[in-house]
Amino acid sequence: MRDGAEYFTAPAGAAQRRYEALRAHFTQDMPASEVADRFGYSTASVHQMATLSPAEPVPGLYVHPDHRRRLRREPVRSHLDV
Repeated sequence: MRDGAEYFTAPAGAAQRRYEALRAHFTQDMPASEVADRFGYSTASVHQMATLSPAEPVPGLYVHPDHRRRLRREPVRSHLDV
């Protein structure tokens, strides 16, 4: 493993831990029981998170593509009284 890999293999924050667990489950086809052992969840919790995402996103975990559009800033001139 490369230096810095521990950031991904041992996530510190709850949102990052959820993200890495779901990423492993969906992209690496890792069984829920293995994800649970690796990231400290119960197997039932992994199944529940996988069922709810992204239909009912975990706050802070997903950004809906439409939301990104709204975050784009308008040009400064549109806010100035010129």
